[in-house]
Amino acid sequence: MDAQQARQLDPWFWSHYDNAAGIVVSLVPPGSLQGGRFVVDFGCGDGATALGFATKAQATVIGMDLFRSFDRLPDLARSNLGAQFLPPNLSFRQNTIGAPLPLADGCIDLAYSWSVFEHLADVRGVLSELRRILKPQGALFIQIEPLFHSPYGSHLRRLVDEPWAHLLRSEEEYLALAAGTQDNVPRDEQDVLYRNHAFEDVKRHLIGEYRKLNRISAAGLLDELATAGFSVEWKKLLTTELAPPPALLERFPRDLLVTDQVVVLATRH
Repeated sequence: MDAQQARQLDPWFWSHYDNAAGIVVSLVPPGSLQGGRFVVDFGCGDGATALGFATKAQATVIGMDLFRSFDRLPDLARSNLGAQFLPPNLSFRQNTIGAPLPLADGCIDLAYSWSVFEHLADVRGVLSELRRILKPQGALFIQIEPLFHSPYGSHLRRLVDEPWAHLLRSEEEYLALAAGTQDNVPRDEQDVLYRNHAFEDVKRHLIGEYRKLNRISAAGLLDELATAGFSVEWKKLLTTELAPPPALLERFPRDLLVTDQVVVLATRH
């Protein structure tokens, strides 16, 4: 099976292994990619992005997550890449909510996260821990998509494909609509969770995750970074082309509704 066939069979894996990892590698300080440097993928999930990063850099990459979805990465790498072994510069560790990250002070050159920070119950606490493990002037790259107030900020588009439905409907009505959805999830959204559980279980998990979203905004993230002791080197806000409904413009600022992604590079000071 060639790469094109693999991409068609598992677009979720490739969107993270190739696309997400490629974006991160292209935007972080080049020095952090070199041999002898240490990188953390915080909230690495199934590890596909960490694997992509590790194949594009000489640095040692440590994937970290609350759940051990990354244990399935060898099978994903074998089925998509024909790889019998993971690269030697890649390893994984499990962290625990409320406990220090399992790394020493000041040992990491770069930490990055991809669509993770919107799920955190304690953004300030996590930023404090990431600052602790980063070396002085170490870099932190954060990407969040979708932001809560954007068209699909509920993270339930797999269940309800209606822009801003989570803001236009009552929460009870919206979640009832999500719970009643039939299985028509597009292939590029079929992640490890989807492929290893019954659809009804997936729905319950996704709805539970919706309830836990911290609803952070781009401005809120920047404020938290400053409070935690980071200097923002650059930021980029990406917006949707969809026009917010007038009913929502009466309740929320337009910028909040149309900004669906924030990308930030910060350094520890």
